[in-house]
Amino acid sequence: MAAAYFVVFCAAIPTALAGPYDPPPTYYNSATGTGATLKNQLRSIMTSGQIPRSYGDFRYSAKITDADPNIPGNILLVYNRASVSGVWNQGGQLPWNREHVWPQSLQPGSASNGTKGNLGDPHALRPANTQINSDRGHRAFGFENTSGSYRTIGNDYFYPGDADRGDIARQLFYSTTRYASSNLTLV
Repeated sequence: MAAAYFVVFCAAIPTALAGPYDPPPTYYNSATGTGATLKNQLRSIMTSGQIPRSYGDFRYSAKITDADPNIPGNILLVYNRASVSGVWNQGGQLPWNREHVWPQSLQPGSASNGTKGNLGDPHALRPANTQINSDRGHRAFGFENTSGSYRTIGNDYFYPGDADRGDIARQLFYSTTRYASSNLTLV
């Protein structure tokens, strides 16, 4: 009898340990194969049921996507992790702006508040300190043998800082998979 309870307990563990952000159990079932086949299947999964958002929408969705868990109403900025008000253009000031993880200048088109696609996708945008965003410019991210806080590396690269490098890498992989027709390529 004790063995039966043990088996039931062990069988229940994977369900109990599933995180709140885990995908539905069958979400990736159609993702098989390798290379271009896998990439196409992942793109199909990503686009199924997606509601396109605009560049302008991110002014308000950042309060959710980048919320500071310790200060209600604030957001955490990419690169310097500063906690600032999540209200867009509060009092005529712009303490933060919308950072294109994949530089806007390296994508087709231009961003305006109505723009959708990778230029407006909240998975490809982050709130950033306006000066740091400007300092980064259109530099590619550089990660090799680098740690610490954000900084430029020579004239061509920008290191996002230890706290953001994993998120940035995931965002770049998302963009190059989801928007492959935009010819976004990882170096």
